Amino acid sequence: MSNTRKILSNLQGTPLYQPQKVYVITDEKNFSAAFHYAFYLWKMGAIIVGVPSSQAPNTFMEQTPFQLPYSKLNGCISNSLQVFMPAQDRRAKTFYPDIIPTYQTYKKFNFDYHTEIRYLLEMGAYNFLVHLRWTWGFHSAYHNRHSDASQRRL
Repeated sequence: MSNTRKILSNLQGTPLYQPQKVYVITDEKNFSAAFHYAFYLWKMGAIIVGVPSSQAPNTFMEQTPFQLPYSKLNGCISNSLQVFMPAQDRRAKTFYPDIIPTYQTYKKFNFDYHTEIRYLLEMGAYNFLVHLRWTWGFHSAYHNRHSDASQRRL
């Protein structure tokens, strides 16, 4: 049986590991739960790297479906408003990363999908990286393409 519970209890709430900096990599496909995760990590001091996400901090959210009675057309209407930032804040409508690589940076790394990671590693940012680029579609495609263990590389 694992002794993890005892180890954690002995810490009495002190962090087991606390990196000096946390970098969160996002892109334009970042939304929903991944957006919330990135946003809350940023609020706790993480550094956001990449391009703005497709979701705004202040936006209409959840929806209520309906059907028009005569035409039978289906539709949805938002039923809630998410407000994370003051309306006048620069990031209220677009969640800009703290570090946005330039065109020259992407060109330097041959527009590699992992440019942001390579850029951070070149800067000496060997701290904890959180990679929030995975969407369900990409994850499935990546997993299917790389399911053979002999093809996996770092």
